[in-house]
Amino acid sequence: MLRRRFVGILSPRGFVLRSGARVGAGRRASSDVTGSGMQDEAEAVEERTDETAAERFRRAFEGMICPSDRAYSKSHCWIKHEDPLTVRIGVSHHFLRNLGKEIVQVDPSPVSSYFCRGDELAYVSTDTGSTMVPCPVPGSLLATNSDSVLNPAVLSEQPYGDGWLVTLKLDDESATSRLLSSHEYEKHCSEHPQDQDPANFEDEEDLTKEQADSVGQEPTGDEVGERTAGAGGEEAKDDKS
Repeated sequence: MLRRRFVGILSPRGFVLRSGARVGAGRRASSDVTGSGMQDEAEAVEERTDETAAERFRRAFEGMICPSDRAYSKSHCWIKHEDPLTVRIGVSHHFLRNLGKEIVQVDPSPVSSYFCRGDELAYVSTDTGSTMVPCPVPGSLLATNSDSVLNPAVLSEQPYGDGWLVTLKLDDESATSRLLSSHEYEKHCSEHPQDQDPANFEDEEDLTKEQADSVGQEPTGDEVGERTAGAGGEEAKDDKS
């Protein structure tokens, strides 16, 4: 059998065949290209990871709907009756989506505390800050959800299930009459996207007349009287000082 002989010259630049191809140099060039490509791909993956961290968290709530078996507040709490005077309270997926980050801590208020509408019911924290959850209805705090405290991730994983926050004892059954149905709440969120930012949360009871007009809600005569009386008292204090 004939064997083909390859004759070449070993030079500092590689093994050069008589045809002019450098075997060693070719390997190095191929290696350099491969290494550069791997580095570029690694950098691209890292950039995609950085860019989509918040989007990936928000994407988990896409397609989620508000259950119709409970009421909702404009401050993005849901309220579900356990009996006529006892309600379970949690936060909606709109609240969680606009946090934009994983929840690392849940701090509910102490049991047996009494709350007016808008009082600090709990704080939900990410690694960059805390957001207050305003109480949607007046009442006394009966219990807190230890699962949400010990495992804050359950709040975003099951916001309408095991991720509830507290149970509250209402003053009377009419306390929930001003809340929204699931359909009304979804409509409010679509028409007022700015209100979905936790930094803009505002309780209905605390709206000024101008704010109430902007959402089609007029404060009652008693509320206007209280605000007027309060403003007059502050002016009197300023005059004395």
